[in-house]
Amino acid sequence: MRDDLTEALVKAKALSAASRLSAAYEALVRHSDLSNPALAEDERLRRANRLLKTYERLRKFSPDFRDSSDELRAARRIQKAAYRKRQRAKLSNNGG
Repeated sequence: MRDDLTEALVKAKALSAASRLSAAYEALVRHSDLSNPALAEDERLRRANRLLKTYERLRKFSPDFRDSSDELRAARRIQKAAYRKRQRAKLSNNGG
């Protein structure tokens, strides 16, 4: 059986983690600059993946959190394009 102090610590840690993730996510949204054409393709994909992973982690702690920012949509679009590119390369290598 858990005592009150242990439960309070677990709740505090979860709240702290959620607030850290929220701050990290907001910073990534502001500074990822995914629409910058000067970014290399691999750098753009790395930033998009990082933004999406942070969003997913934040949603685990706070399922009610929603975001419809342009940066999040751009990150999803970049990730899907990279997936399609890998699939085309895989098909062209297997198909001869």
